[in-house]
Amino acid sequence: MSKLDGIISIHSEQKIAQDALLKEKELQISSLLKELHAFKDCLAAKEELNSYLQSSISLICKRVGGEDMECPASYDRNSLEKQISALMQCITSSEDRNAELQADKEVLRKQMLMCREELEATKLKIIEQEALRNKEKTEAGQV
Repeated sequence: MSKLDGIISIHSEQKIAQDALLKEKELQISSLLKELHAFKDCLAAKEELNSYLQSSISLICKRVGGEDMECPASYDRNSLEKQISALMQCITSSEDRNAELQADKEVLRKQMLMCREELEATKLKIIEQEALRNKEKTEAGQV
């Protein structure tokens, strides 16, 4: 009987050890599942961010350069870097156009100032001629 009690005791201890091991494995699995869900959430957030970056870059390019950008099927780092590079080219091109427009504006401003000066000079000549004509008329009328 004591042999049977010994076997039962051994099996009880083994069962307790196996139950503890099972509990530990279940906790590990639960922890891994939590990490997996967190990883999936991170991936979803990354996809959302990539999509947002993609549409933002495209919108900025359209506003800055007046160009639509083609949207790649995937939003990997390489495609985003290409789009950022294209955006920088659009900005550079826009800045170049802006510099040209500013230069043209300055030329037009100088031409406008010259035209105003000429207009003022012509206006003064006309006033002088009118004054001279009026003077001549009054002198002719007095004689």
